[in-house]
Amino acid sequence: MFLRNGKLMPKRLYPEDPLTPEEREEYEIDLISFSDHQLDLLGDIRGLNVLYAGGASLLWIEGLSERAGPTGSVTVLELDPQRIEASRDLICEIELPAPVRLVVGDVFRPPFAPGTFDLAYSAGLFHELDVRERSAGDALAALASVIRTGGRVSTSDFINSTLAVQLEDEDLQRELAREAYGAELYGISLPER
Repeated sequence: MFLRNGKLMPKRLYPEDPLTPEEREEYEIDLISFSDHQLDLLGDIRGLNVLYAGGASLLWIEGLSERAGPTGSVTVLELDPQRIEASRDLICEIELPAPVRLVVGDVFRPPFAPGTFDLAYSAGLFHELDVRERSAGDALAALASVIRTGGRVSTSDFINSTLAVQLEDEDLQRELAREAYGAELYGISLPER
């Protein structure tokens, strides 16, 4: 697909990108691997009407579209109109299995009717929220309000209090804990975080 053919970041993230071309390629491969791992955790979403909330990253949009397939759909909700336009320009260059609709809007007040979606998904949304006036719980409740009965909200986010580990190491640690202690670990670090 598009991202797997060297066009993940057609422009530098910022003018004085410190990465060499080789480092940039390795970084992009890691991003694709991370995205695929996170989206695989959603399970089978073929045919679902999916809301991708709080982001306009082509990497996540493409991954969701591939998984929703031709009988599903993906709606992207992003507050920044410039990010929506940048994604729209890139989406025009590729064919995606599920149709994608890009919407400018606020996750605290999603511009959709109740019960519109089967799944609301976000990646990294909650650590970016402006929570001076409304809480992350308010955002989560707003997302849940546009999900049909029996649908689900799924989110992944980053924590800054624990150093990230490689996914392979995390899988090995999880397997060791299960075998040695019968413990079921999840996420990065221990569940007590």
